[in-house]
Amino acid sequence: MGSLTCCNMQEWGEETLLSLSFGETARLKASEQTGGDKTMENRPICDAHVHIFPEKLYNAIYEWFSSRGWHILFRMPPEKKREFLQEMGVRKAFLLVYAHKPGIAGDLNRWLRDFSAASGGFFYPFGCLHPQDRDMGGIVEKALGEFDFCGFKLQLLVNRVRADDERLFRAYEELLERQKGVVIHATTYPVEEEFLGVKYIEKILNRYPGLKLLVPHMGLYEHHIYEELLREYRGLYLDTAFIFGNKRFPAPLGELKEMMLRFPDRILYGSDFPILDHDPREAIRAIKGFQLGEENERRIFWENAQEFINLRL
Repeated sequence: MGSLTCCNMQEWGEETLLSLSFGETARLKASEQTGGDKTMENRPICDAHVHIFPEKLYNAIYEWFSSRGWHILFRMPPEKKREFLQEMGVRKAFLLVYAHKPGIAGDLNRWLRDFSAASGGFFYPFGCLHPQDRDMGGIVEKALGEFDFCGFKLQLLVNRVRADDERLFRAYEELLERQKGVVIHATTYPVEEEFLGVKYIEKILNRYPGLKLLVPHMGLYEHHIYEELLREYRGLYLDTAFIFGNKRFPAPLGELKEMMLRFPDRILYGSDFPILDHDPREAIRAIKGFQLGEENERRIFWENAQEFINLRL
């Protein structure tokens, strides 16, 4: 992700940093981080963008970001991450894993199955695959069939392939056949790469117009084009992950507010937790601050996620 500037760690109390680092309580001090904010109290929240991995793999991810000056605050065991989400009012979450190299998807998907099952239905699991996996058909069949995952997560920034790579077609076809969804990081936010961009997503939608596809980060920085695609493709959705409350990467907040007002039934709240160096509650407060209206908030924070899971086109 290039050169990153360290965040101001003094904004976080010592008690908070210690508890998050060692996973003792997984709770931010309400007096410092939320000011007693209870704006979402008694309202259901589904976080449509959560990354939890086996601890060894997450530690490697943590060290990668740390080596680039990014101080991720949420270094705690996997089960503590779930508890943290529940404590901030999240009732359900999309659990997204991805394979950074070929040959690990099978083991990672088995871990995802077991971890999600142990959550008592808290997580909607989205499995992984790698474009270079030799047994692509077997991985897809086991994930969508035997494990009954809700779909797949494709992290193209990590895999360094385009969304229209032919090696992914088998997965798209099975997803379409089973009416399950795919979450694809293909946006130019927060960084641009030649294999990312809306033009490749559009090719997939043209080829598979009934595909349920969730694009993170509200399609930034090509959100104007995504608006046109939202009008054309009923199965296309966007999420809010990593945008609101994030001071590291700028975003056109006024434009995004108007976009949310135009498409309140196609945008899902997501946080990108735990790969964050800021409090995910900031995103909730920022969206609430737009004053989108109670019905729109209910859709964005809850109903659209349930619809994406259950939609039949």
